[in-house]
Amino acid sequence: MLIADVAADGFTITGASGAKVAHPALRYLSAVHSTLRDLEGHSGADSNEDDDIATIKRLALKRVAEINAAEAASWERR
Repeated sequence: MLIADVAADGFTITGASGAKVAHPALRYLSAVHSTLRDLEGHSGADSNEDDDIATIKRLALKRVAEINAAEAASWERR
């Protein structure tokens, strides 16, 4: 459900100050994934770096960096 929320809302949302920020649920994805993996009895050694959670996290961080760069550029033009 957490991934579905992020997928529905987008990797970034409008924060309280009106700026685009990373979706707050993204900070929990890695912890939830690790906990579920432990509950399922899988060891961390067989995890694949390109699994869905790692991909979502990588793409989200990339998008946040792009948004931050665009905002910094817009401030420089002001």
